[in-house]
Amino acid sequence: MTGQRAGRQPERVDLETPASAAARRAQQLAALVNGHPERVEAALPELAALLRSTWDDGDDDALADVVAALGLAHEPRAAELLLPLARAGHPDPEVRCTVARALAGGVDVEPLRTEVVAALVPMTADPVDDVRDWACFALGLDEADDPASRDALAARLDDPHEDTRDEALRALAATGDDRALAAAVVVLSRPGPIGLLHLEAAAELAHPALVAPLEVLARAWVHAPDAFSEAADVALRRCRPQSAVAAAAVEEQLRRVAADARRRGVPHGELRGSWPRTRVVDVDASGRPLPHQVPLRLWSHDDDPALAVLPQLVGTFVLRGSP
Repeated sequence: MTGQRAGRQPERVDLETPASAAARRAQQLAALVNGHPERVEAALPELAALLRSTWDDGDDDALADVVAALGLAHEPRAAELLLPLARAGHPDPEVRCTVARALAGGVDVEPLRTEVVAALVPMTADPVDDVRDWACFALGLDEADDPASRDALAARLDDPHEDTRDEALRALAATGDDRALAAAVVVLSRPGPIGLLHLEAAAELAHPALVAPLEVLARAWVHAPDAFSEAADVALRRCRPQSAVAAAAVEEQLRRVAADARRRGVPHGELRGSWPRTRVVDVDASGRPLPHQVPLRLWSHDDDPALAVLPQLVGTFVLRGSP
């Protein structure tokens, strides 16, 4: 122990408090489950007990560690454990921020995803910048597309915190909301720095109104290839009308494969909507949607439909898991 006088050593006294023990154990469990889904099952009961005890004891530091560990589990049952804390609106900003981070992902079943999204929406208006930032990021990661989520994200498009603004734009753009399109036109046309999230938002929107400002950026960056110029190129190709034509052709072929599977009574995926927000819903042999599923995105934000490989899309989405 630093600062201790030389000479006779005092008897050992355990100065560890229950709260510090809880925090340390939560950190150990976080390391245990991080990247190891096979360990989550065994760790969840202890994490649930730690969550209850640290919340009841008012040990905010340990509670934040427990929440972080549950987030690293990346598992629906972990999100279920966190929902009461998310809804309660904890007074400690670090706990609220950690909750927002922990809820960002791993929620791939219904109705849990809808419940998580509903809990995140109020957090986008939190007085603390980082909480708003992570809540907007989480809504984007969970592909929130309900009216309340879109309104909450739109309200953050002029947030004083830059990261929050950018995450809100990216998340709202993925829904195709006109408010995101208007904001993206302004951001991409104005003088000043352009971020990767701005370019990803443009790629998500895939709208011809963004072609002109993206062409300006592409010309300015043509001699300096980097992640930004590559992202601008992807966004520009997706925004050009040719991409919509190519996507429609690909989706027509996928629908034919799905129709054939339906005639044969084979479980398959059915397409809903159209480029760039086409979703795939898994159905059973009789054509009924499987329960509790979250529809899959056919096109991610960096996909170019002109480069689509049809057999790969068929195997990944339409005939996924079919014999």
